[in-house]
Amino acid sequence: MGLISGALEPDQWKNPRLWRDVLDDHRIIVSTPQPLLDALRHGYVNLGADIGLVVFDEAHHAVDKHPYNAIMQEFYFQIPLVYPPEPQCSRPTILGLTASPIFDGSDVEKAFRCVLEYSMPLFAVTVVSMIETNLDCTIRAPRHHRNELASFVHRPIFKHVLYSEADWFNRPFSSNVSALSAVVGSLDIECDPYVQSSRAKLANLSPGPERTRLDQVLSKTIMKRKTYTHTGLKDFLTAAEEICMDVGPWAADWYIGKVIEHATATKSASEPFWTTLSHKEKKYLLSILDKVVVTPVSYNPQDIITGTSDKVRALVECLEDAKLDAETHNQSYSGLVFVTRRDTVLALTEVISNHPRIANLFTIGHLLGSSESRYRRSFLDITRNLLGSSHDQTLTDFKIGDKNLIISTSVAEEGIDIQSCCNVIRWDPPPNMVSWAQSRGRARRERSTFAIMFAAGGWQKDYVKKWEDLEQQMIRMYNNADRKRKEDTIDAVDEDEDDDNLKLSVSSTGYVKGKSIFWRTDHTLYIQSGDYP
Repeated sequence: MGLISGALEPDQWKNPRLWRDVLDDHRIIVSTPQPLLDALRHGYVNLGADIGLVVFDEAHHAVDKHPYNAIMQEFYFQIPLVYPPEPQCSRPTILGLTASPIFDGSDVEKAFRCVLEYSMPLFAVTVVSMIETNLDCTIRAPRHHRNELASFVHRPIFKHVLYSEADWFNRPFSSNVSALSAVVGSLDIECDPYVQSSRAKLANLSPGPERTRLDQVLSKTIMKRKTYTHTGLKDFLTAAEEICMDVGPWAADWYIGKVIEHATATKSASEPFWTTLSHKEKKYLLSILDKVVVTPVSYNPQDIITGTSDKVRALVECLEDAKLDAETHNQSYSGLVFVTRRDTVLALTEVISNHPRIANLFTIGHLLGSSESRYRRSFLDITRNLLGSSHDQTLTDFKIGDKNLIISTSVAEEGIDIQSCCNVIRWDPPPNMVSWAQSRGRARRERSTFAIMFAAGGWQKDYVKKWEDLEQQMIRMYNNADRKRKEDTIDAVDEDEDDDNLKLSVSSTGYVKGKSIFWRTDHTLYIQSGDYP
């Protein structure tokens, strides 16, 4: 078995000989999708000749511009559908696996299939690609050994956790938020090194297109007050204000102090964020942060309790109840708290780790998503390494029991090996159907609970009811053995009418660039769901 990943010396996968050796020496290859897509586009791999089966994990991602969808649209559908299949070049078998074939739409039928929309007067065809069309499949739940499968899947008990939401107009006071807000509010865009550098360049340019372009860019930057440094500082303030409202002023004070401390202590090439800044930008940013008068937080138990929100109180009670219930039934506790914002993960981890009611009950880790963008990083990316253990170490500690509670962004919903939990709590309601199903699926131990936190009198409950109804409709569809995929047909379209369909190919190398629309086979795909009601 071979392993291919863009994170494993990515440049090596640009070698066609290496791909040929891997294909010749291995019967099974586990790969992230982007390296395979790149290899197909460069002609290093021939999908029809080299691959007989493609398994797409988390197959609900096969939409839009995702590499899953690109592999299917650019290469799978290019292979002629011939019966019987030609051994030299035939479409591979496709298997997709997902817990939820739909994201957040209200039309399950539409989500399962493909919709063609015609716009007049150009009669252009817009393809709203859905999973059955994109993966050339029919969605099914497993039917064989169903009772045996069901014995290993335990649906969690669903709970609502209500809290009183803070009023934005009477929001709690944070001394550090106030200090940061005063500094950010006094910023002068003309002092930003980017603006000063652009003005200097402009003064040295002769009249012409280049000078006009730079003048327009500079004018837009000044009007929107949107330089890299200023935007980062405003994002910092916004994150702190949201933490103050959501977690409480104690957490916001800690967050601001910690970020500034980390920024001034790690201003070196080893910190990814700093490598994107010029020397003048670094100096300018640090000079601004130095103006913020930071008040250290008090770790007195009563100060932590009074400085946190009612939402934290509700979370603490929910965690206490879940741990007591697990221990009552002679189970070890293991829990996950899902949070939308990365900055809130950091602040909430600090609060729970020091909250006097539960600090001694839980050993806490955190998981944060990571961005591999080549573009300049946001200032808030400096928080990436703000707390303790690495991603892998946290998962290992959780697996062996050294940590029993993880506070995480959506990175823990799918794609990583994480043990079954007895308690999953959504600090923020799930944003879509997939997030609802995936996070709930982490609570698969017997007698597990899945709790969602709602503001009392809020509107979020309506979404849960909507997702529950959609899920039941979806279950009926993929358990219906008689349901057939609708044969959507389309007359031939002149590709010259739409530049999006243009495609460049080099027959001698197999190189392909561009995209095309291909239609319809009788191929059937069974997509397994994580739940077996």
